[in-house]
Amino acid sequence: MSDSTEKSIKKDFKISDYIGWILLGITLWFLFPWIFSIFFNWILKDPVYYGENFGAVGDIYGSLNTLISSIALCAIAYSTWLQVTSLKETRETNQQQLRESQNAIFINEFYNLLNYNRNIFNSLVITNSKESLKAIDIFSKLSDEFTRLLNEEWKDRIDTLTPSEVRLALRTFIRKISDETKSTGFYSAFNFYPTIINYVKVEQSGDEKKKLLYMNIIGNSMYYGEKKALLWLAVNSQSYRDALMDSNLLDLKIVDREDDDQSELERKARFRKFIKHFGLDKSSFRNSDVFNDDKNPT
Repeated sequence: MSDSTEKSIKKDFKISDYIGWILLGITLWFLFPWIFSIFFNWILKDPVYYGENFGAVGDIYGSLNTLISSIALCAIAYSTWLQVTSLKETRETNQQQLRESQNAIFINEFYNLLNYNRNIFNSLVITNSKESLKAIDIFSKLSDEFTRLLNEEWKDRIDTLTPSEVRLALRTFIRKISDETKSTGFYSAFNFYPTIINYVKVEQSGDEKKKLLYMNIIGNSMYYGEKKALLWLAVNSQSYRDALMDSNLLDLKIVDREDDDQSELERKARFRKFIKHFGLDKSSFRNSDVFNDDKNPT
């Protein structure tokens, strides 16, 4: 005998057995008054009063009605529970689909804003009498200029620097590389940064990990000199300060390393001192723990 034949026989046996129990239950239900009447008569032990008392046998169906009503009520309660469970699952599914839809919209909008911002920077060109500087050249020179100021002009007076002096130093640098041209598009290229940073903060306010992930994407798309320019602008602009706060966006190589020589350690110490002096929030920097040390800059 094959396995399929055995399974078929077992299945038929179970079904017939199940139907038999149902038929037995229906039969007992119909015979219930008769069975009870015999039991009732056996208790009375007196056939004379059998006819007078047999009318009470019909009242046994009252208890059956109660039983059936109870079963019906349980069935209704179970059906209601199934509906509530189904509605809950549907609501959770809809909420998940809504979150996925919102996340897809955010990702699409985020990368559109990021690409738009990068296009602005990539189109930035400053021309002077000697050369035509593209964005990567501009920010490379800006980074070198900031380092020079820390190592030379600002070296011994960081504690007394004023925001106006820092702003003037940036303007002087831009005019120098543009042959005193006042309108270069340099400053307008940064106007979009608070927009995209605040967009991420608002849309990802409930998920710190995702917020930092998108901030890292912004940071990784930037030139190193751009980050120094943002720091430079934040000294004089509250809107940039607010945007950079809690972003961990600025990765400016301010952490001491074992292979740093003495001059590099001093430069980093002055850099940290500059940031602290102007009260820039440490949450603006990727390596914010470095501001908890007690090192004194040389």
